[in-house]
Amino acid sequence: MQTIELYRQKLMGYAESFQDLAKSFDAPFPQKEGDRQSILEERRIWESRQVICDNFSEISKIITRVADEGNCYQPVEEKMKKLLLRSMREEDIFLDDLFYLPRENKQFAISMTLYTPLKNGRMAAEVADLLSVLLHRQLRVSSASPHLVDRKKRSFVFLEQPEFVVLTGLAKAVREGESVSGDNYAILESEQGNLMILLSDGTGSGERANRDSGQALDLMENLLEAGYDLQTAVKMVNSAVFSKGEDSNHPTLDLCSVNLYTGCSEWMKVGGAESFIRGENGVHEISANGLPMGVFPILKTQSDKKKLKSGDYLIMMTDGVRDAFAVQDEESLQRELEQMTEQNPGELAEQILQRAIYLREGHVPDDMTVIVAGIWENS
Repeated sequence: MQTIELYRQKLMGYAESFQDLAKSFDAPFPQKEGDRQSILEERRIWESRQVICDNFSEISKIITRVADEGNCYQPVEEKMKKLLLRSMREEDIFLDDLFYLPRENKQFAISMTLYTPLKNGRMAAEVADLLSVLLHRQLRVSSASPHLVDRKKRSFVFLEQPEFVVLTGLAKAVREGESVSGDNYAILESEQGNLMILLSDGTGSGERANRDSGQALDLMENLLEAGYDLQTAVKMVNSAVFSKGEDSNHPTLDLCSVNLYTGCSEWMKVGGAESFIRGENGVHEISANGLPMGVFPILKTQSDKKKLKSGDYLIMMTDGVRDAFAVQDEESLQRELEQMTEQNPGELAEQILQRAIYLREGHVPDDMTVIVAGIWENS
């Protein structure tokens, strides 16, 4: 434990250094007199310094969080430890370094090192089932853990099953005359039980739009996996797009994060089309707002938080779908979503897409993508 504390102190030193660097770049915009061009240049320099400040500050938070995690490990009770060692050994699985890991919302989590002499190994999901019986809890393997227990000692984290489960469906159509869609999407699940759905629509269509939206999503994924919070990650991606200086490169970003333990959702939109939550009380719109990525160097972000219930459907789409319904009137999309009765997310997504194409008289003048996610209690 003394070694852990030494590493923690070293990490906290790094965190403090990055925080000091952030402060050195943080300053109000200097009000200077001069010609318009020089003031604009000063403004660009100041905006770049603010982006660097946010980045250093976020790195400091991530390092602090990692340093504090090592201090939160709690040893497993001796009686329980012996039970787990004996029961696992009977299955030719050997374990070491047993710790409880405190998590948000009092989620149960246990960490351990596992290996087996068996030639073909054992699936980590099988170990989760065994631990569920022994610990009287429904457990799953964390998304960051290996899928297989083999002869090499590896670290695994087993988490309590979340309260909710989400099933997703996708339907998309490529703009007429193009071979690839300018829309891209990603679905991520974090170790903390957050499911994130990201949808990006590149400017225009075709390969360039596909590349632009794909690059924005790849960077967003990397930042989130590195530990950046949603708002800071979005700001960093916006700055990266702006720095390219290409007038035609302004992909949208539509993001929904669902906490599977609490059912709370957070929505962020950067130029994306409207999204919807369909539940027993009707259809609720998550309004579109703001400009797409890279228009300005500093992005003012805002999020919309909604509590979800079992049986709710989350519906996200690109503007090719939204604009098709607007051919009738501005209210037609929400009205038709209320009338649709499909319960399978994939079939509902396909129904929305086919209706959009029908309203365009069978044509696809813009890329169309629909993502539907249904949330239910985890039985």
